[in-house]
Amino acid sequence: MKKILIFLSVSILVLLSNVCFANTATQKEIKDNKGNVIESACYDANNKIIECDQSMSNVFFLRYKYDSKNNQTEEACYDNNSRLTECSSTSYVSIWRKSYDNKNNQILYACYDKYGSLTECEWYGIFSGYVMKRYKYDSKNNIIERACYDKNNALTRCDGSISNVSVRRYKYSNRNNKTEEACYDENNKLTDCTKYNAGVAVERYKYDSKGNKTEYSCFDKNNKLAACYPGLAAMTRYTYNSKNKLINTKYFDVNGREMK
Repeated sequence: MKKILIFLSVSILVLLSNVCFANTATQKEIKDNKGNVIESACYDANNKIIECDQSMSNVFFLRYKYDSKNNQTEEACYDNNSRLTECSSTSYVSIWRKSYDNKNNQILYACYDKYGSLTECEWYGIFSGYVMKRYKYDSKNNIIERACYDKNNALTRCDGSISNVSVRRYKYSNRNNKTEEACYDENNKLTDCTKYNAGVAVERYKYDSKGNKTEYSCFDKNNKLAACYPGLAAMTRYTYNSKNKLINTKYFDVNGREMK
């Protein structure tokens, strides 16, 4: 099962949608003999091909490739002359490529320009983003690591101006409930997960025997309780009745004292 949801910039998401944004546009698709879409394009009321998003880029065609298991391995943007072109006005990406392990888990996501060279997947102005992401899984197909790399195959920040995070690692219970998410920088040291909840490097979860979440807590780089968001609790505990209905919630500060 593919468990990766790639979070792209808004401009790229527009291109990936199944809607043509021109007022009278109609999207047409070509599929292979397995039913996979291999080409998508937009046409006006006179059946003339047009840009699917006229305000953002010069994209007239989206073309796709798949592996033998029908996993999408490539998505590429083309202009009206069938030449590779930038998919968005906010980056140099023309091609997205993905690869998978033998369980169909996505293990690589990489971005290329129209010349076939690796390029930043997202652009942050003074900071260039990652060119690829790699993913690791446990024996139960739970994702245990997401990491971002630059053109030199070195760890780099995933979120640009939002944080210093290069790697996110996850732990799970025997029931496959996520019990921990931790953030690491380019040097594989714990770091704040975002600038919005500065001080939080690790989030932990506990569950009861029925799989109900009973505790959510946040910790800093030194494994000390930290407010999950400024001014909010560092730990939240949940109580359920015999029917698994939440009946009580308690909040605790960084010193472990209950907040009234």
